[in-house]
Amino acid sequence: MDWFILASKSPPPPVVLAVYLLFWFGASAALFLAGIQAYLKKKKMAGIPTIKVNAAAVGLVELSGKAKQLEKITSPISGKPCAFYRITLEKLIRGKHSHWVEMTHARLESGPFALEDESGSIVIDPKGAEVTFKKDSIQRGSKQTFPEHVQKYIQDALDNPAMRDMKYFSLSIFPDEFRITEHLVEEGDQVYVLGPAKIPEKPLPPGLTSDLIVCKAENEDFIVSDESEKSVSGRFTVSMVLGAIGAIGMVLLVAFAFASGEAVLSWVSLLLVLAVFASPFIFRSKLEKLGLFGKPKNP
Repeated sequence: MDWFILASKSPPPPVVLAVYLLFWFGASAALFLAGIQAYLKKKKMAGIPTIKVNAAAVGLVELSGKAKQLEKITSPISGKPCAFYRITLEKLIRGKHSHWVEMTHARLESGPFALEDESGSIVIDPKGAEVTFKKDSIQRGSKQTFPEHVQKYIQDALDNPAMRDMKYFSLSIFPDEFRITEHLVEEGDQVYVLGPAKIPEKPLPPGLTSDLIVCKAENEDFIVSDESEKSVSGRFTVSMVLGAIGAIGMVLLVAFAFASGEAVLSWVSLLLVLAVFASPFIFRSKLEKLGLFGKPKNP
């Protein structure tokens, strides 16, 4: 709506118009490219059948089973026993547009766990994976409102040299406010995994059926979720819809640029949009090599 209102009035100065177009172009292009990426992942998920653990071989596999502890661990925040935990700490940056920023140096994550189905068990190392675990608990407040062991966790994060990064600071007379999110995979939870199975570099714990490990590999998708395959695929469908909205937004931006009467901005915006639309085809050979666009090419 803003585009048509602005186009119907006297055009703004070229600099203002350029900033306006650049902002909306960046947002629309990001949605579009994220939609393309979601489409490729959804296509890969649909093309790989879910197999049993005892049928896993080196290469990309899709598995579904129940989480199992490799060792007894508990969440450092709630103290709950689990097979895997991920703890994130965020700080509220107050200002005209207050927002939460994750203190990435304070993220806590446990090690590998086992996935078990009726045929056996295999090790899953979710480090570096696209993890979509449900949020088990969210705590919010100033440091003093948390239990003593959580206060120590927050203080250690504040004392970390990474806190020198200015993105964690805000000018405010109010006490700092934090948000702690706990993602847990408890023993027995259903887990979906799409990722590369490899021969492990270190010996695996005894009692496992498979002698492979599913972990991060270069140029390979790696998804670990405590949702069903259908739910994970649904997330990608939503991203694809947003990508379509981004594509429409870029087309409308070009129309608005030409309606403004600024020839240079009009042609620059058109070339930028064409470059974004063409990027999946420009890099087609790389996508084919990875098996994401057509048939994989032999190395």
